[in-house]
Amino acid sequence: MFKDKVAEAERNKAKYTFAVFKRLLKNQDIERIHSFLIQKGGLPSEINDGDIDTLLKIYLQHANSGYIKKLLHLISNDTSSPFDLVNDEQETEKFTYN
Repeated sequence: MFKDKVAEAERNKAKYTFAVFKRLLKNQDIERIHSFLIQKGGLPSEINDGDIDTLLKIYLQHANSGYIKKLLHLISNDTSSPFDLVNDEQETEKFTYN
């Protein structure tokens, strides 16, 4: 029985490819994009800056606030995220507030 669960998990994981994600972005289907990200548990590792821009625009244009909050949560918890937080922190330190 455990082997069946592992096999099923592997089949499900195979459904969430980057090619599928790119097709969903192209179609701007917010429901399917959101479902993809939730099922995958985060952003695809192959995502680039252009894809992120497109993703954010689609969410801001078509998603409700709950979906947007969930996307931000997924991004902030994704350790493989392409966002470079170290550089952001260094940039912030350049500013002084009086």
